[in-house]
Amino acid sequence: MSSLKKRGIKVIGISMDKAEDQKKFKDKNNYTFPLIADTEGVLVKAFGVKLFTPKICARESFLIRDGKIAWIDRKVSPKTHTEKVLAAADALTKKK
Repeated sequence: MSSLKKRGIKVIGISMDKAEDQKKFKDKNNYTFPLIADTEGVLVKAFGVKLFTPKICARESFLIRDGKIAWIDRKVSPKTHTEKVLAAADALTKKK
């Protein structure tokens, strides 16, 4: 997380789980970033996130710059995800 913060990247988690379930998950994993409960799927739909069932969506990540989606990872793998995000953020910084 510190390498993300150094680049000015803010992490926000969104899922279709209830807020109470997200709090338990956040506490269990010691996450320091906010989690948003999108129980109605409004954000899921707006970002075009794949749904496996009406309440279970794919893990996907987005980098947003200047109010626009600048990068998307539609096949998130927890093992390699941080490195992919950092590489994408670095590439976006070079384009500026």
